[in-house]
Amino acid sequence: MGSDAVMKTYIEEKRMEQRLGRQLEQDKSSSSAMWGTWLQHRVTNVLLPMDCKPTKNIRRVHSIIPNWTGAEDYLRTDKAGEIKCYELKKFCKAHDAATTGWETLKKVCPDIAWQIVSHVILSDKGVAELTLYVPYRKELSIIKDKDEWINVLTPEQFEDREFQYWISRLGFASDHELPYLLEGNYYPNLSSFTFEITDEDRLALTNRVLIAVKELTK
Repeated sequence: MGSDAVMKTYIEEKRMEQRLGRQLEQDKSSSSAMWGTWLQHRVTNVLLPMDCKPTKNIRRVHSIIPNWTGAEDYLRTDKAGEIKCYELKKFCKAHDAATTGWETLKKVCPDIAWQIVSHVILSDKGVAELTLYVPYRKELSIIKDKDEWINVLTPEQFEDREFQYWISRLGFASDHELPYLLEGNYYPNLSSFTFEITDEDRLALTNRVLIAVKELTK
């Protein structure tokens, strides 16, 4: 929420939530959204270090500003983590920006940057961690195998209608229709970046949220 455009989007979405009386959810009917949603489970339950505690299902609320809510993907020691499983173009953009540094990430991917600042504030942590994942091509056969997901998802998630629809379609997709990386090239399949969030950025986001809340109450 460090830019006027991001703040405007935040205000619009919060106004929609107020009118709906419920939280807005990402449209999981699109292939890219479904890919990101289910691959996050693979990252959380298979690929992350053991000291990462999944917390995606915990919706946090700011102690003073009730309209400010969020849910990080995982916690570890002093870090609040966010997982992104993008398609290739968006992955490269985010990876390159995060590799260059925090200030670049804020400029190039402000939606990601301010989201993880929010996670740090709401979870009362000191460091933000961004994890990016795109599978290597050799992983695709595992990802397409429905039986492999029994060990990744809860029974409820495995029986979820959205998952069953996604995995059935995935089985008919060729490798070249899916996001994947070639092992041994520049990008690794799993990358984590840590950023110490300054008081300045915490204050900047807090002020933006307060402005947004004021707009919502007009």
